[in-house]
Amino acid sequence: MSDMAPPNFLFIIGTAKAGTSALANWLGARDDMVLGKIKEPRTHSNMDQTIWDGPAAAEFRQTILTDARSYAQNFAHKPEAAWAIDASTDYLWCPASPGMLADFARTRRCKFICLTRDPVARTISQYRHTLRLGTAETLKQALDREAARIKMHWQPLYWHIRRSHIERNIQTYADLFGDDLLILDYDDLQDPNTVLARVAGFLEVPVQPLRGQSQYNTTLLPRNRLVAALYKNAGMRDTLRNLVPAPLRSRLRALGHTTRPVQVSEKEKHLVLTVLKDEIAACITNPLIPTQNWRSAQALDASTATDNHGLLKKWRKNALGS
Repeated sequence: MSDMAPPNFLFIIGTAKAGTSALANWLGARDDMVLGKIKEPRTHSNMDQTIWDGPAAAEFRQTILTDARSYAQNFAHKPEAAWAIDASTDYLWCPASPGMLADFARTRRCKFICLTRDPVARTISQYRHTLRLGTAETLKQALDREAARIKMHWQPLYWHIRRSHIERNIQTYADLFGDDLLILDYDDLQDPNTVLARVAGFLEVPVQPLRGQSQYNTTLLPRNRLVAALYKNAGMRDTLRNLVPAPLRSRLRALGHTTRPVQVSEKEKHLVLTVLKDEIAACITNPLIPTQNWRSAQALDASTATDNHGLLKKWRKNALGS
């Protein structure tokens, strides 16, 4: 690793759509920390070995930094920083990443944060993100197509269910890195200063309150098919980026999009809960994972209680004849 890189690295390893952008930007605003120009360089993975396909695959491939010099330069814009922040959320699920990060941790002081989120809410949030790219499909259609898309190497933004499986991955990181891993939940970010104080203690750096709050990764949806088609065209986006000043681009983006979330039916939510029920149950039983605020965990507990009550009634009827 080049001497240009800071001596300490904080890896925000996941999970996607759990507030990682907000936390990374809050920390990156500190004088002693630098967030990479590419927030998710995915350097400590083997993702560069896959020819990724699907919407925005070209942009996805371009953000993967494969060599040590490029990786160091990603953090060189703030040379006074003592901590570099790599917020590559694909590290959590990529099978090669734990071992590669363990090797890297032998050369630098490394700390790890994993943000968790209710898997049902996380899945829905990621699905809504894909709609920004002009993908026109229901959540059920997206789930039905996921297995085929994974085989065709669609980029991981379309891996809704796969990315919601986190329990084994978190356990792997906990086994490898022990006290150097901090696990937080999406709901913790509702109180930024409390969570930032906790992170500061974890990193052994001074506590710095947040200077104003910003929302990151807000889902902007095209207002009509024409806007969707233009936004989906990578060449057109590059042309506009080169020709139109940034303030005007922001204005045009706001005019052409809406932040109103696409509604997901209760039937689709139940489908996601059904598909992920074993994963949610595993998370509940793992003391490392804070599931107390997950609605899906509460729903699963209620469902299990209902099923057990039904089984008890059936047993009594069979056993007692009443």
